Amino acid sequence: MLRTALLSLLLLCSAACLKPLPLRDELVMAEVMRRYDDFYPGKPTEQPDSGLVRPRFGVPVIAQTGAAFSIEVLAQPGALPPQAVLLRPDVRAEDGLRCLRGEPVSQCFVLQLQEEARRPLPQGSAWVSYRAQVQPAPQQTPQPGGYDLVLGDAGTGMQRSPQSVWLRSEDPEKLTRVRVAHLSDLHVGKGNTRTSAEILGRLFQIVTEINQLQPDLVVVTGDLVHRGQTEGLQLGAQQVLRHVNAPVLVIMGNHDIEFGFFRAPVRRYGAGWVHFAQAFHPLLHYSVPIGGYDFVGFDSGPAVRTLRVLTRGLHRDSLATLRNDVDSAVARGRRGVVMFSHAPSRAVLNKSINPTGSGFFGRMDQGRAEFERLLIDGGRQGLQVLHLAGHTHWSDVFDLVPRGQRMNFLPWRDSSPCLRPLRGSVGIVTTQAAAHAGVSGKRNARGYGFSLIELGGDVPKVATVQHGVGRPTECALVEPADLAQRTPVVPPRSIGL
Repeated sequence: MLRTALLSLLLLCSAACLKPLPLRDELVMAEVMRRYDDFYPGKPTEQPDSGLVRPRFGVPVIAQTGAAFSIEVLAQPGALPPQAVLLRPDVRAEDGLRCLRGEPVSQCFVLQLQEEARRPLPQGSAWVSYRAQVQPAPQQTPQPGGYDLVLGDAGTGMQRSPQSVWLRSEDPEKLTRVRVAHLSDLHVGKGNTRTSAEILGRLFQIVTEINQLQPDLVVVTGDLVHRGQTEGLQLGAQQVLRHVNAPVLVIMGNHDIEFGFFRAPVRRYGAGWVHFAQAFHPLLHYSVPIGGYDFVGFDSGPAVRTLRVLTRGLHRDSLATLRNDVDSAVARGRRGVVMFSHAPSRAVLNKSINPTGSGFFGRMDQGRAEFERLLIDGGRQGLQVLHLAGHTHWSDVFDLVPRGQRMNFLPWRDSSPCLRPLRGSVGIVTTQAAAHAGVSGKRNARGYGFSLIELGGDVPKVATVQHGVGRPTECALVEPADLAQRTPVVPPRSIGL
């Protein structure tokens, strides 16, 4: 009896007392440096003096061949500037070491580094940014494609980040059209051996299909693994995503942070964050530009101990950080901002009951309304603004449309594998789980799949590919009458923002 009462009190406190963690970059980097040995493990003779922050797999750089790009590291006190090279993914690790030492190696390209900025961190450490440029070499010119970034310093082993630098023949900022594949909720390691193998098989099927579509970018919105605190699972998820033939952006989900309803509430990110960072990156907030759009990834928090399947959401400091991202995009004349996180700001369980409501299940708990106002404000200032998310395990697309003097997010009535335009410049896209079904009986949660987004026109366009439900997965197979996007009728009682 006493144990049950204490557990109930613990769950209540986790839902009502704990606040989201702030996303401010300086705070995150200071915490990574404080736990440097966890994030950059190795023997004392092999541990790097400068830990690579970005580009990494999951937060790549996309640049034109021959153009300079930035490399960011966390430098220990007294660390010397690192050395860096680009390697084709099939080049052996020992050849990468030879290349770092200055020996000529085919398909290895030495980078010249020049310090751009240095932000002091506690105890004499620093967050340092370098300008990287491929060093000219006879008959050695990198061709367009994905490259591994290798970082090394005197007397230590090398850090190799796979497919973290993507070179294009044209300036990626001048793309007139940007095609984005959106994946979520891979849940690698879920279930017994048979279930786990089935999930991996479906993931490779989805990856093959995405490669055939040739997107410019792939966004993965969290829950890459089922139990983030289990060592090795994140590396398994990385191995799957390394088969994608495009730059991949990744952000953590609540299962990546930790999983277990009866575990103590998360007060400080632990093993799950470390495992994610070792396979991908340690960032809780970042931005990657392409085609005039800023892709802004951010952490939407750990799970709240409640049957409502909420995540903790956004701290007020984090909302200020995201608003700065939008304001900066406006000031720089960007075409738009695509924000992405694991949990959505709204999740409609039944579209016939108050479809403009935020929903009771499967969304961010704190900061939701303020975040949506931020999206709307960006649209009012001339930006195209999207929010991509997962978490619910079902797919939804929300249009922002006027209802009287208010703006309301209205869900599409149905989905289609054909690209269909939003009704305006602001929208929310939630993608179902990539390899297993969601809520039983909910049509848009059945099967598995992904979304495709096209940017560059007057308004964004969205398609949803849903496997395992007997519906067409290719636009050519869809009946013409089903191509028109529809939203449900809004009852008078609906409340907007």
